[in-house]
This record gives sequence, C-alpha cells and structure tokens, in this order.
Amino acid sequence: MKPLFLTSFFANVCFGFCTLSLLGSLPSQAARHALFLGAGGEPAEKATTIFDDILKPAGKALKAAGYQTQALVNGGHSETESKASKAFDGQRRDFTADAARASIKNYVTAIQSGKIREGDQLLVVVDTHGAPASAGTQSHQVAARGANFNMDELIALREAAEAGKVKLAILDFSCYSGNSLKLASDKTCVVTGSGELPGTTGYAEAFLKAAQSGRNLEDIFLRARREDKYMSTPEISTPAGRETMEILKFLSRNMVYTESGVAGGVMANDVTRSLEPYLRQCSGCTLRQIGDSLSKPATDLVDVLRGTYGISRYDMFFLKMAIRDHEAKLSKLADIRSQLHALETRTVSVGGIQFPWAALADANSINRQTIYHYYLKSEHAGNQNFFDQATKQLPHLAAAAAKLEDEEPEYSRYLALQNSFDRTQRAMRFEAKQVAVGEGTLYQSIYQKVLLEHPDSACKGFEF
Repeated sequence: MKPLFLTSFFANVCFGFCTLSLLGSLPSQAARHALFLGAGGEPAEKATTIFDDILKPAGKALKAAGYQTQALVNGGHSETESKASKAFDGQRRDFTADAARASIKNYVTAIQSGKIREGDQLLVVVDTHGAPASAGTQSHQVAARGANFNMDELIALREAAEAGKVKLAILDFSCYSGNSLKLASDKTCVVTGSGELPGTTGYAEAFLKAAQSGRNLEDIFLRARREDKYMSTPEISTPAGRETMEILKFLSRNMVYTESGVAGGVMANDVTRSLEPYLRQCSGCTLRQIGDSLSKPATDLVDVLRGTYGISRYDMFFLKMAIRDHEAKLSKLADIRSQLHALETRTVSVGGIQFPWAALADANSINRQTIYHYYLKSEHAGNQNFFDQATKQLPHLAAAAAKLEDEEPEYSRYLALQNSFDRTQRAMRFEAKQVAVGEGTLYQSIYQKVLLEHPDSACKGFEF
C-alpha cells in the first residue's frame, strides 16, 4: 500500500495523489474513448514514482475493453516514462496541466462536431497526487508536471458529453478525491478512491482487478471496495453511495494514522442529526446518549447501525475495539503534543541565528524549503535576508544538536518525547486498518439496503 498526497502540501509524506479514472463500455457499434492522467508531483531526483505499479494493469484493462486511450503520464522520471510507454503502446506524453487542458478541449470539440457520437463512452483516468479542496475550486486539484491541474476543468467536458448524449464517467483515485463527487450528475458517474481525506493506491489496484467486461461501474466499485482493506473511504456518486457515506462518515476520523489526518475527520456527534432519517426505518432504534469521551459516540453509533441493518455482532465487536484503541492512542498523542509544544519553540544560537529545537531535531533532513515552516509565525516570516543567513548555517545544525543533547537534559527529554510521538503514531496504523475493515463491512450492508430505494444511476448504466 502506498499513500497519496500532493507533495506541495505535505513534506516527505508519500500519501500523495492517487488515480482518477473514467471507465466504461458500450455495445460493439459504440466507440470507447479514455484519457489517462497520472504520476505527477513526485520528487524530481527519483527515476520512478509510487504510481508505476498501476500503469501496466491500467493499460491492459483499457486495451482489453477496446478503449482508444490518450495517456498523459509523468514527465521527468525515466523508468516511469518507459513503463508508461509500454503500458500504453508508445502513446505516452508528459502529464502537464496544459496538455490535459488541450486533451479535454479536443474531446469537447469532437463531441460537438459529432466525431464522438451519441451513445459513445468516454473514460478519464487520473492516477496522481491530490490536494484538499481549496477556495474557489468546486472539486480539487491534482498534481501534474510543473503545475497543478484543476479537476473543475472537467466540468466543460461533462456539459458537452451530456448535451451530446455521450456517456461520461470519472474515476478519481487521488487523495482527497471525494471532493470530485461534486463533478457528478444524474448522467455522469464519479467514483473516487478516497473521501475528503488522504487515500492510498490500494483501491485503484482493486478497482482495475475487478474491472471486467460486462460489469457496470457500480458493480466494479462494490467488488473493489470489498477487496480494498486500506485506510481510505472510496465513494461513488450513486444515490445509495451518497446516503451510505453520509451514515458512515463519522468513522473517517478513526481510519487515518497521522495526527494531522485525524484533524480532518468527523466526530460522531457531528453527524447524529444527519443519521436520524436513516434510523427511523428501524422500529425502536434510537441513538444513545452521546458522552463526552472521544470513543463512546463512535462505538455507540456502531451498535445502533448494527441493530438497524442486521450486521453481525461478531464483526462489530472488533470494529468497536479498534475504535477504542485508536482513540486511546489519539489521547496519548494529544498529551505528548502538549509537552512537545512547551519545548519545541525553545531556541539555540547557531552562527548568530536562533534556531528552534524543532529545527535542530530535524537537522539531518532540514533544507531551505522546509526551514520556512519553523518561522511562519515569527517576525522573520517573509524576510529573505534572514532565510539566506539561516540557510548558510544548515550544515552546522547537526553538530549543534549533538552538543545540545550532551549539555541540556531538557533537549534530551524533547527528543524522547518526539520518538514516543512517532512510535505511537506508527502504532495507530494497525487500529486504523481494523476500523477500515469494519467500515467496509458496514458499507456493503448499508449500501445494499439503501440501493433498494434507489436502484438506478448513471454508474449502473455505464458498463466496462
């Protein structure tokens, strides 16, 4: 499993962007077109990317289904480019925002001119790093070479496709791809590899494995979701999919294993009111009193959902245990963080520059780009002369840190707290995965029951 983040948002984190795909098939007389966008935002010094393993199965699946595919992949990573060229029969071009924009414009023109006709299908696949939603963006941005690509630019393609009665589907497997559900309509299917939090490459791989000829996107989505056991929440734009995620979004908090990721989660008591319409169908089922503890609301809601939707008590027992253990580690992290906060802003002079202890602790990895982080809220923010002087001292930080550790007991305590924080955060991964397994069980049961009320959708009508 490889996490997917937009690298401009998180330093040294590989969570990065995942895959966006539009997949489909039609009767033999209908044409199938696909646009694959992928592998942007990776460190320039590498020859490979975390997206390499998805290229071959993506190219194979699209070719087997008869798609005429344009592949915009990477740019700047020699091994990735070679793999992409082989996967897409030598048709690879660099994935830049301008290239993606031009391809979309060409598809719009082809639809409007009748070259892509009524009944044809169009699939867009994006496998890259993704960013959270930002102001002025309806969906979100993904990483391309040199600049980000705004997924909102697919709106013009959606409008043209719907006007021309061309079937369009969007599969966005990037981090924060749940934001792309805003691109969906009753005629355009959107599937995402995560919710509005980070995701992993695991779901893209599971989706392509399940994507067999004759299966519709809803069927493929559900099959892949059963197989994917990673810490993400794949979503689909069907009415049943939207309702199911509305019910289960309180678990998102317990499916991430970084403190910063948890901050984006949803507390159970924040969704109590939104759950009420779905629980009315269960005679006698009411939400229990929400306590002040972090773990009690989520575990109580799991009990209610288990009774409402007839889910095994055995399966939910392990989910509740994982939630409790995850929350216990969150509580420990909060305690460690408060102790760290009291120490990390203390400073030591190196070459006349006052460096915070947090910077010294990162002495082996700090560089001119990351050093800005330590002074964002100081009087030095925006002072390029200061940063020029600070950069000159970076080679001396490791020696200063070693000396401080020998002479200052409190700095040694600070380092021990940092290590404890990192260990606890890594250990949280196990509970997050167990919550993901339990969430998957709940999702399948709830989806099937909600589906009885909303059987038809653009996703069901789009066959691979």
